[in-house]
Amino acid sequence: APTVLYLMGYPVHDGMEGKVLSDIFVEGYVRNNPPAFRAYDAAAAPDAPAGESAEDALKATLQSLGYLN
Repeated sequence: APTVLYLMGYPVHDGMEGKVLSDIFVEGYVRNNPPAFRAYDAAAAPDAPAGESAEDALKATLQSLGYLN
């Protein structure tokens, strides 16, 4: 996961297991584009799952796209 976050331009959680697989990149890329690390605030995480209306809206969207019958 750290490598995927790095590729997408997101900072990697400093407590995340694993590491950015720097050896898969062209030589010098990671040195010139160092990964960012940060601690994410647990308080920013949602306390409860999305409400029923949000779930209904998501289902309607997925149905309109043909993902659900």
